[in-house]
Amino acid sequence: MNIDPTTLVNLASSALARILEQTATKGGVIPSDPTLDPAQVLKDLRLPQNLQQNFTPILKAFGFEMDECALDDVQGFEEARSVHRFWITSTQKLFLIHIPNWVLERNSDNDRMAVDYIRHFFQTEARVYLISEGVNFLKTAFEGNFETWRLHSRINVILIPWGKFEEMQTEASKPTGLPPGKRQAFLKLVFKLDQLSAEGLQLAKIDLTPEERERLVGIFVSQASTSSLGFKGYFASLIKSSNLPENWQMERIAAMGGNPNDDATDLINWALKMGRNTKRESHSVLAEILEVLIESVGSENQTFIKQLVLGKPLLFDEKARKDFRDKYPVKIE
Repeated sequence: MNIDPTTLVNLASSALARILEQTATKGGVIPSDPTLDPAQVLKDLRLPQNLQQNFTPILKAFGFEMDECALDDVQGFEEARSVHRFWITSTQKLFLIHIPNWVLERNSDNDRMAVDYIRHFFQTEARVYLISEGVNFLKTAFEGNFETWRLHSRINVILIPWGKFEEMQTEASKPTGLPPGKRQAFLKLVFKLDQLSAEGLQLAKIDLTPEERERLVGIFVSQASTSSLGFKGYFASLIKSSNLPENWQMERIAAMGGNPNDDATDLINWALKMGRNTKRESHSVLAEILEVLIESVGSENQTFIKQLVLGKPLLFDEKARKDFRDKYPVKIE
C-alpha cells in the first residue's frame, strides 16, 4: 500500500499535538525536548509543577497571593494561553510566565517568533515576570523583542534571574523567615516594583525634624495598636487607601515586617525619599499617606498633621493647599 508522504507528515503533526496537549497543560509541566515546536510548547506558559512548588513559598514570604488564569488572544486568532498571576492588592495583577531554557538559548527564528507572539495575550500596561531554568541573562535578540513590547504595547517584561530565584528560595526557607531589609531589597532588585518614571524621581526637598518624626511614628503606632486588623493589617489598609500608584503600594505592603515602630519609621523614610506622587503631582507621597491618617485621629493630632502638610509644604500647588485647609478646618499656629 502506498501512502502519500504529505499524509504521513500530517499524521505525525497531529500525534505531536495530542502529546503536547496531554503533557504540556497538566500542572504546568512543559516538555523540554529541543526538537519540539516552540509555538506549540508556549501555549502553556505556567510554571512547571516542581518550579511552582518552589516559587510558592517565595511569593508567600513577600505577602503575594497566586493563582492561574487563561488569557485570550487580543487579535482573536489563537486559543487562550495559560499563565500564573500574583498580587498583593486585588486591583493590580502581575503575570508570571515560564519559557523553557532551550527556547531562549537556541534563539532560532521560530523561537523568537513564538516568544514574540505571546505579547498578543497581554493587555496594555501589563507587567510580566519571566523565569527560565538556569537563565540569568537574555540574549540580545530576546531583549530586543521585549523592548518592542515595552515601546509599542507598554507591556513590561522583567526577567527573574535564576541566580536571584535560588537566592530568594534560600532566604525564604530559613526558620526565621525573610528579614524586612532583604524583602525590600528583593522587591527592588528582582521584582523592580520601585521602578519610577523621571517624574517619580522629582523630590519634594522636604524633611522632618527628629521631634516631628518621633511624634509621627508615635501616632502611627498608637493607631496600629488599637486596630482590629493587627499591626501589619493596619499599615496595609492605610497604604491601600492612599492615592498612590498601585506598584508603589505593593512594594511598601510587601516590605512590612510586622513591628509597628519599624514599619512606621520605614514608611516615613520611604515617603520622604519618593518625594512627589506621580499619580497626583500636586501631592507629595507623605501628604497622600497623612491625608488617610488624619481621618482617624483626634483634633490635637489633626492639628499636628495639618501643620506638617501645609508648613513643609507637602502640597505643591495653591489649589491643593486650599482644598486641604477647607477639608480640615482645625486651627494651626
